[in-house]
Parts: sequence; C-alpha cells; structure tokens
Amino acid sequence: MIILEGDLHMDDEAFADAARIGLSETARVDASMRLFAPVSGQLIAPLIDAVGAGRDQAVLDLCCGHGSVTAALFEGGAKVTGLDFSPAMLDQARPRV
Repeated sequence: MIILEGDLHMDDEAFADAARIGLSETARVDASMRLFAPVSGQLIAPLIDAVGAGRDQAVLDLCCGHGSVTAALFEGGAKVTGLDFSPAMLDQARPRV
C-alpha cells in the first residue's frame, strides 16, 4: 500500500494505473524530467559505483525513465539496455543514449 498524503491511500494496482496514465503524456514526462532530474542526477554516480557497473559489462536498466542512468552507464562503457513501460519516457531516453 502506498500512502500519499494524510489518510489518502492507493493500492499498488491503482498507483501503477496512475503512473501509466500520467507518464504516457509527453507534457507530464517533460515536467517530471524538469522537476526530478536535477535531484535524481546527484545519485547516478553513487548508484553506478554501488552496483559495480563498468566497462563492457551488460547492464539492464529497468524503468529507465528519461535515460539519465542509462546514458551514464553507456558513457562509462557498459553495454546497457534501457526498458520502460512509458513510450513518452523512452522518447526522452533515446536521443540521450
């Protein structure tokens, strides 16, 4: 169960449905990228270090979103595949990698 605010709750299925709907629209994906990329970008290097991803390693980036981690892995020499359920997110990721 996901607690959103106060007593407002969403079960996993409702949250997944909301994410699929919200992240299928280009304008919402663009807004998400503007809001979250600066913060989440600070975690990319520590994440890559923590998993030990390096040159020539095969890496699967599930829920790759707009491709920030995917791009960093690729730039570090990994053989990376990014997957996401949102075509709009993949549209953001493709030009980056």
